[in-house]
Amino acid sequence: MAFRNAGVAVGTTMTTLYTCPADYECVIHSLYIANTDPVNTISVDISVTMNKAGLGSRYVGKNLTIPAGTSLIFDKAIALRETDVIALQSSAATCDAFISFLATAEQALPA
Repeated sequence: MAFRNAGVAVGTTMTTLYTCPADYECVIHSLYIANTDPVNTISVDISVTMNKAGLGSRYVGKNLTIPAGTSLIFDKAIALRETDVIALQSSAATCDAFISFLATAEQALPA
């Protein structure tokens, strides 16, 4: 079990923030999205691709508005299983994203 951080400059196409490694489960404790533009508002999409479960991509947030020079904080947990991906897309290339998460070795759940 280990606490980790990851960050990325978010582009105008879907940009991977983090991929949960093989044989691990990850719990994202918080997600910070910053609009670094001092003038313009941006919109952001956040998706999770659930590869392990074969469920494809689902939006966690869609068309979220972030005013100039401010941040949006998701402070609820998002669980990822091995090879699951969290990704973001912004309306402008003035967006940074950062997560804090806990990674632990995956264990089979009892029936």
